Amino acid sequence: MPNGQWKTSTRKATLPTGWDKIRRRILTRDNHTCYKCGNHATHVDHVANSAAGGDDSDANLAAICFDCHQTKSSAEGGRAAQARKPKRTRPAEAHPGIVR
Repeated sequence: MPNGQWKTSTRKATLPTGWDKIRRRILTRDNHTCYKCGNHATHVDHVANSAAGGDDSDANLAAICFDCHQTKSSAEGGRAAQARKPKRTRPAEAHPGIVR
């Protein structure tokens, strides 16, 4: 893998048993055609990821090309990172024209 961060990834551990067989079946079902752009697909995507309640059923899996998969996964990761960030809040200030 090109990125050293993948050496410690637990991603493979979260894939269902028999993933290689499932992956080949989905790619064949979808004629190796990316569901996003129509280009040649080499990956299989969870259309709704597990954080969004998606599962490993065939109905939730679709063939996707490398570029679309990278774009989609990066966007999902960015949204997840934003959701984990603490929200910056300030106490509401009284209007300067209101006397208390």
